[in-house]
Amino acid sequence: NYVPRDLLVPGTPLIRIFEINRPQIPLDFDSICNFINAVFVLQVKTTPMEFQRSVSKRNSQVIEGSGADSDGSTDFMTQSQHLKLKGQMMLLST
Repeated sequence: NYVPRDLLVPGTPLIRIFEINRPQIPLDFDSICNFINAVFVLQVKTTPMEFQRSVSKRNSQVIEGSGADSDGSTDFMTQSQHLKLKGQMMLLST
């Protein structure tokens, strides 16, 4: 439900599905190993189709006058719900 269907194809790279909110590092093996004891927060990325849907919804809300801030705009990215995963990365031996 939280991950768009077009990203649920087997073999899809992790970096196409998630972005790291915390710590602010690139999503690669070496960077993760350097922050092995840190708390990580991963969030599902917004797909272009989902982004367009949010923009359309925001525009209709502003036109109708509902959900607008004092300056007349709405932060539509904070309104949409994204799956967030929080935890620690651990290096496992194979």
